[in-house]
Amino acid sequence: MSTCLNHATAAADLDMIKRLIPPLTDTARKGQMGKVGILGGSQDFTGAPFYAGMASLKLGGDLCYIFTADEAAGPIKGYSPELMVTSVYSAKALGVGRRTSGATEEGGGGKGSSVLRLFNRTVGRGREEEEEALVTRFVEQVTSFFPKLHVLVVGPGLGRDPLVMEATHRILLEAKHQALPVVIDADGLWLVAHAPDVLHDYPSAGGGEGGEGGGKVGGVVVTPNLIEFARLQAGLEGASIADAVPSRKAPQPRDVMRVAQALSGEKGKVTVLLKGKEDIVADGQRYLVVREEGSKRRSGGLGDILAGSMGVLMHWSALVLKAQSGGGEGEEGAGGGETASSSSCEARRLEARDTVLWACGTASFIARRASREAFKEKRRSMTAPDAIGT
Repeated sequence: MSTCLNHATAAADLDMIKRLIPPLTDTARKGQMGKVGILGGSQDFTGAPFYAGMASLKLGGDLCYIFTADEAAGPIKGYSPELMVTSVYSAKALGVGRRTSGATEEGGGGKGSSVLRLFNRTVGRGREEEEEALVTRFVEQVTSFFPKLHVLVVGPGLGRDPLVMEATHRILLEAKHQALPVVIDADGLWLVAHAPDVLHDYPSAGGGEGGEGGGKVGGVVVTPNLIEFARLQAGLEGASIADAVPSRKAPQPRDVMRVAQALSGEKGKVTVLLKGKEDIVADGQRYLVVREEGSKRRSGGLGDILAGSMGVLMHWSALVLKAQSGGGEGEEGAGGGETASSSSCEARRLEARDTVLWACGTASFIARRASREAFKEKRRSMTAPDAIGT
């Protein structure tokens, strides 16, 4: 598949985008349109998870859970009562800021159950048991919510503290075990660059279902910008991640497909959305390019909006697949497969292998158009909340 999405895109492609958007009905129940979890935020960064969470709700998701530091929970709750915020660790107790938070100069690709050896770490003697207990509690707090979630977004504002990275590594392993769809952005990509094997053999979309969240179907997306993409390449090649810089030559779809394939391992399927002048979405075999014009103003938070939107669309694409297979509403379905914009029985079908590609392409298309419309009104003063409100 080689498709370009822009404001003049083919009618068939626009039809596919419309097919991913479920209708609003009298019989819908709270939660059916998406329950998204956000693992992010820290004592220094509270805006990113807020933007991701609000984008998921404004797009049409029903519920958003944010898992964050004690120090960030209060501010995020104050931003909006619509977000359900849970403190999962204390930065003070964990010693965030008392250790070197940067990564070592060595490349990624490390194996083993712990990623701490990939990061510089200076801790006092005798704290190992205490730290292990805190990390274990952190992981259990987040994973206990997995049965409620349709998708987990990892990374916005998370920070790079070694113990936070260790907990996140374990959380991703459990998400993989449960085939929970995941979107990884921002600081989550820092972890993946150092431990890319955490995504190896992640179940692909369509791999199964279950749990209270319903329709757990697998699928994992990473959303790097150019520098984050360079770090992923360095980690996969065993080169220095700290020294990674974007290539002077713009990455091509084949480059993105190569990274997706390397992250996937032997049996998995990782999708990469490379953000740039044009967004390239690719798995190991297929790709699409989003050429929809975005904003000329690149304020902080726009990537978080994309990540939160993508979480909802991954769930919606799973609902379309379920409806096409005759699943109907089911426990958590969206209805009989007919979208608000397309009722033709001849409508183009969503192929299981393209589920995540189209979810990503649609999220990119919507986020870029929303940013463009916000920029038209606000011009140079535009910030992320303006895009969420369009």
